[in-house]
Amino acid sequence: MAAIAVVSLAATVISAQRSLSDAEGLVVRGEGLDVLRNGLGRTEMVAAVAAAILVAFALAWTRAVARLSFTQVQGQRQSRLVALGQASSVITHELRNPLAALKGHAQLLLEDLTGPSRENAARVVEGAERLERLTTVLLDFVRDGPLDVRATTAG
Repeated sequence: MAAIAVVSLAATVISAQRSLSDAEGLVVRGEGLDVLRNGLGRTEMVAAVAAAILVAFALAWTRAVARLSFTQVQGQRQSRLVALGQASSVITHELRNPLAALKGHAQLLLEDLTGPSRENAARVVEGAERLERLTTVLLDFVRDGPLDVRATTAG
């Protein structure tokens, strides 16, 4: 669209130049003052059209730059989220192994102990199971693949 406007502008300028050369011949003969005024009016019109085209081009350029900037910011944000997901996955996997060993030893202690020590071992097992569920949820969240989005209720 801008190319059509530029071609149209060029044609108008050429036409105005021809009119001015015709007007120069009339001035020599003493008839050209009105023709010069008409030519000047056309030149002003061409300048106004050129200015409007430049303003339109500047607005389009500004919008394009704004869209590009927004897209770059979105891409950077997306990259950081991907890195965070990968880090979360690695950390969760690293936590699961020692957590499984801790839970296993606490369960063995739970079988052998009695009294308040047994209650303490039971709390360790419960805490390890809670952390195990948390790591499972975190791994499910960062895993590649489609998300299962559904409504939930608090409670």
